[in-house]
This record gives sequence, C-alpha cells and structure tokens, in this order.
Amino acid sequence: MVDEFAEKFEDASPYAYVLNNPIKFTDPDGRDTLHLQEVVVTSKASVTPMYLPPPTFSPRPLNIPAVGAISAVSPWVLAPVLVFIPANWGQTGEKELEDKLKVHLGKLIRDHLTKLTVDELVDGLEKIKIKNQKDNDFYKSPGGKVQADKDFDSLGPTDVKPIPGGRTGKLPDGTPINVRDRSTDGRPTVEVQRPGNKVKIRYDE
Repeated sequence: MVDEFAEKFEDASPYAYVLNNPIKFTDPDGRDTLHLQEVVVTSKASVTPMYLPPPTFSPRPLNIPAVGAISAVSPWVLAPVLVFIPANWGQTGEKELEDKLKVHLGKLIRDHLTKLTVDELVDGLEKIKIKNQKDNDFYKSPGGKVQADKDFDSLGPTDVKPIPGGRTGKLPDGTPINVRDRSTDGRPTVEVQRPGNKVKIRYDE
C-alpha cells in the first residue's frame, strides 16, 4: 500500500521526522525536542580535551656533499634550504667554468666562451713538416677559413686590424698573430710570430 500524499506535503508528512515533529510541529509519539540551551549545555559537558602528538620523522642521512654537516637533520628542515642551493654550488668560479668548457667541449668550442693559449690551441693537432721550414712548428687542422678565423679569435688578440686577405693582432703577451685566407701552400693559416720559433696552423677545407 502506497500513501500518495506522503511526499506531496513535506511539512505535514507523517513519515518525515524533521525535528521529531511529523505533522505541523505536533508530537503524537511523545518525543519532545531539546531546547537550544539544553543542547548547548549537553554538548559542552560531552566535550573532553584530546591531545594529538605532533608527527615524528626518522631522520635519514642524505648523500649531499654541500650539506654533509647537516645531512641528519629532519627533511622538513632541509627541504627549504635545499630548494635554494644551486646545483652547481661551489663550482661557479671563472676557473671552474672555463675548465669544464675545455674538458667537456674541447676543441669544439673555439670562440669567445674561453680564451685559449697557443699551446692549448695546438694540443691534439697533427704536427706536419714543411720543406725548408725547420725553425717553425707547423700543424694541420680541418675546417678551412671559417675554423681559422675562430681559432684566431679564441686566442683573445687585441689591437686587431685588417690586412690583405686576413687580420692581424697581438696576444696578451704582445706576440704578433695573424690569420690569412691563403698561405704559401694555398691553405688558410693562423700564424703566431714567436721570435725564433713561429707556430703556423694550416687548415684543410
């Protein structure tokens, strides 16, 4: 049997015990509601203080050289610190950065990122012999005129001036240096005019 009016008038429904007053706030079953003051007092009396201990963490050593002395501290203390420590902390000096460029990039970086010495420039190049040129050191390098210009610039010359077919300048120690698109054998060349022992690099295309 279904009561067709059960849900039609919600405020007078005998099935909806809202505030325990089914029909227009009457109380046919004898269940009186609690007054507000009674509710407040009762709720106060039922409340007991509860102590929740703070969370505990077991510190774990972290293998981080930069913070070795404090690696056993709680992660909650370390986290804000580590966020602001750069990955290359302690390795940002000019020398360290230049060394890394030379070690990892080697001869691939022959530009203004790092200034090479003449010995560093010829390190790893093939040494060759040129007829009637025993007093000079000759080397062979690939790359043609483009590489010759890069190698000239990588030595950091100053007072650079144009000359027919190339440029000339002076190294930090005052030694003259030039780069030309053609040498006596027709190849581009970089020549370091050291007194008594010139260094000449010939560039194959």
